[in-house]
Amino acid sequence: MKIAYLVKSSTAHTSPDFNIRSIASTSGRFDLILRSILSAFSMPNRFKGMIKFYALLEGPPSPPLVIEIDGNRVSSLPESEIDLCEILIDAMRGRKFPGIKLYKLDFRKLVTNLIREFKPIYLVEDGSPIQEFNFNRKVNYLFILGDQKGLCVEQERFLNNVNATRISLGPVSYLTSQCITLVNYFFFKKIT
Repeated sequence: MKIAYLVKSSTAHTSPDFNIRSIASTSGRFDLILRSILSAFSMPNRFKGMIKFYALLEGPPSPPLVIEIDGNRVSSLPESEIDLCEILIDAMRGRKFPGIKLYKLDFRKLVTNLIREFKPIYLVEDGSPIQEFNFNRKVNYLFILGDQKGLCVEQERFLNNVNATRISLGPVSYLTSQCITLVNYFFFKKIT
């Protein structure tokens, strides 16, 4: 069984043209991606190999860009945003890291590829409560989240067309990284 996260960022820069000491204000909110990655992999080692993370960057200068991190192949990830940012900047400049890939795919093509392996779940406030969702150990799940702007209407329509299950963490609006922490909690609690 695997779990994957797809976080779409409307504004995160697609090249390393920002100040690493001022990520939030110079990168189009690349900090949201960094925090989401750190949240996804802040799990005991026995679970990290079950996790994949996909960041879809739609910001300037040349969108889209996908950052894929495979917890089964990555040797270790730093625990700080700046250290992780340095690795991803080096990856954007062409340096290779085990378990980290960068490539160009738009939202529709990326989701189409991923749903061959994963059951899509769209995290939204008006979905069914995650506490009532029955996770099946034989199924791989893809949790799809937006950034501070969310998904656009066309992307939401596409998720409806591919029968993505709409799941809610409750009526409260959470940060994307907090959503991932909560999903990890509910998911791994139910399967262990």
